[in-house]
Amino acid sequence: MSLADMLVANRKAAADAAEAKVAMEAAIRAAALKKVEDDRTALLDLTYGRIVRAITAGKEPKVKIKSYENQQWVSDCANPKKDALNFDVWLAFKDRLAAEGLRPVVVNEHDGMGMESWVVIKVQPI
Repeated sequence: MSLADMLVANRKAAADAAEAKVAMEAAIRAAALKKVEDDRTALLDLTYGRIVRAITAGKEPKVKIKSYENQQWVSDCANPKKDALNFDVWLAFKDRLAAEGLRPVVVNEHDGMGMESWVVIKVQPI
């Protein structure tokens, strides 16, 4: 094998390694985004279940969201002027509530002393 052939082979190997690295990084990003979507779907499934249990128990449904990331996401979804990641998950949640004649209402609440704040998801009849 000549030096030129070796150089071409080395360059091809380096290019293949770079492509593999890019593909692996893309797969990692896609998996991370899928995990976020799955987590948000689970959050809204849990929220829906809590709403159903509260209503069937004769109570006023009120689901508190304490995680800052989830608070931000729910607030962004509830604000139609913002473009939120996984907005389709929120729309599916709204559709599920609408099938029961309900619509979600997102309210920001706090402890009154500046120590803690949270978002609450309530529902109202359509």
